[in-house]
Amino acid sequence: MNSRICERWDKNEDALHRRSKKDRAFIVGISGFDANNVRIIYHYDVDSSWPYRSLVDLEIKDSIPFSHPEMVEMLVRKTQNLVDEGEIEWMTLNGNKNCLCRYVKEDSIVSLDEFTRVLLRMMGIFDPLFKEYLKERKEEVQFLAYSKTGKKFDSKAALRDGKELDFEVLKVRDLDFSVLKIPDYQRTYKWTRRNVNQFLNDILLVKSGSHYRLGTLVVNNGDIVDGQQRTITIALLLSQLFRNANIKRLINEDTRYRNLYESVIGFWNNTHYKSHTAISNIYRNLDFIKGRSNDLGLDFFRRFVDDCEFVVVYLKSQNEAFQFFDSQNSRGKDLSPHDLLKAFHLREIPTMTEYDKYNITYWQKMKTEDLESLFLTMYRIKRWSKSLSAREFTKDDIGVFKGFSPMNELNKSKPSLPLFGPAFYLCRCFAAASHEEFPFQLDGSIVNGSLFFDMIRHYDHSRVSLYSADSLKGHPETQEIITLLGSYDKRGRIGDTYVRSLFDALMIYYADKFGAEYLDSVSAMFFLYAYRIRLENSKVSISTVDNEAVTGPLFRAIRDASGPLDILSEEVPAVVPDQNCSKALKEKFNSLNKIR
Repeated sequence: MNSRICERWDKNEDALHRRSKKDRAFIVGISGFDANNVRIIYHYDVDSSWPYRSLVDLEIKDSIPFSHPEMVEMLVRKTQNLVDEGEIEWMTLNGNKNCLCRYVKEDSIVSLDEFTRVLLRMMGIFDPLFKEYLKERKEEVQFLAYSKTGKKFDSKAALRDGKELDFEVLKVRDLDFSVLKIPDYQRTYKWTRRNVNQFLNDILLVKSGSHYRLGTLVVNNGDIVDGQQRTITIALLLSQLFRNANIKRLINEDTRYRNLYESVIGFWNNTHYKSHTAISNIYRNLDFIKGRSNDLGLDFFRRFVDDCEFVVVYLKSQNEAFQFFDSQNSRGKDLSPHDLLKAFHLREIPTMTEYDKYNITYWQKMKTEDLESLFLTMYRIKRWSKSLSAREFTKDDIGVFKGFSPMNELNKSKPSLPLFGPAFYLCRCFAAASHEEFPFQLDGSIVNGSLFFDMIRHYDHSRVSLYSADSLKGHPETQEIITLLGSYDKRGRIGDTYVRSLFDALMIYYADKFGAEYLDSVSAMFFLYAYRIRLENSKVSISTVDNEAVTGPLFRAIRDASGPLDILSEEVPAVVPDQNCSKALKEKFNSLNKIR
């Protein structure tokens, strides 16, 4: 991928055919504009003036330069916020203003996975805008994977032969499962019911006629290099869907769905696992899918196979496949849980408002470590308040931060929560009339889309301001405790950080429900409750703290309390301190009469 992939375009139509052997451009051909095509081209380019600066561009190429200026004007106008945020830049090429858009957030793109990620981002920005423009004019977009010959790319041949590097966007119904194989070097199938449940829930939120990206499938000579877990799960889901009587009729009536059916049968005939773990997960997940059959009817099937898409990347050689697999599983960095949540909730915003843009910009300016800390704290409060374990926040746990989509819920003839609509709009009206924020609750339901980003900004502010000088005025006991926790000896030990996270979670959860009422009393109680773990034990692990949060009384007490006094009725026993405990902590416990 470090070699020059895209040469400079010229006005000659044959330029498309004179590119390097490794070149493939993803082309959107827009038809119906007089007798001329406007080509929208995503291409990977190496800037000749900066040999080590490789970029992904979008180029608008017209045989009659800019015979469609209204399209360009629309694209520039609707991406202005991304320009302001420094993610993309519109440029002039060959005297034509704004005919080239460059992704500039990445300094350099030097690997296939970086290229794929940035390409997906560019497609995510511009594909919906092209379709919106064409929909208004009743035009159609044709997606072509363009090869050197200028002929439509044969994806099935590429899956089988893997001769060159190419990529294309394929709907689930157009993917030929029968030529896919699980190579020996792949890890075993590990998805559990929890993963499958989240996968199904995400698909159920897909709106008919929209385009939902399932991710990237990387193949070489039919071998699945990346995307095995999702591919196996999709094949399981399709196998169950094919049992539905209405879907069977559709298969018999439409060759497209008949071809999909036969390709999935072919896939299972070619797939053999030796791992007991994989076989067990396959049977368990299939049983789980069967248990959700009521949700998986004909409408779901059409949305799944017609509206859900893969970006399929074809690697040209086995050596390249090994390199890619190694980089993905050794050096590669997966998307973080909060990145996945950001992508999910952006899709749930029907129309982006200026307030949405403000919240999203706020998110983007947050440091990664602050986002990770905030989500971990919120995740633990949500789980611990239900007496559930919450040691770490991973990609498998993001379902905790997915909830209800207001428009989906309100459009149902029989809503899952009958009172959701009235309650939601009552809260929105209250917030607007009182100029207050939406009344979020840490142990409450998540509202997808705009309010999710509003919630993150809200709790980031709350967390930061909780221990600020202004907030602690008039609360001397709390101020003394916070000062102690930030200064005592041995506070940097890993066990001490676990205990501090327990204390902070209790403080944030309490403040979220009751504000600063009785703050000195509850902060002393939370300090004693959390730090007695430190005083009594020479070693403290995350499991120690997690077990206490799950089995102890305080998170349940905050959850069920109608007021602060309900919490203060809980008793924290005195402790016998370990001989190696912090002297400052021991003195504070003694001042509160909690040393035996």
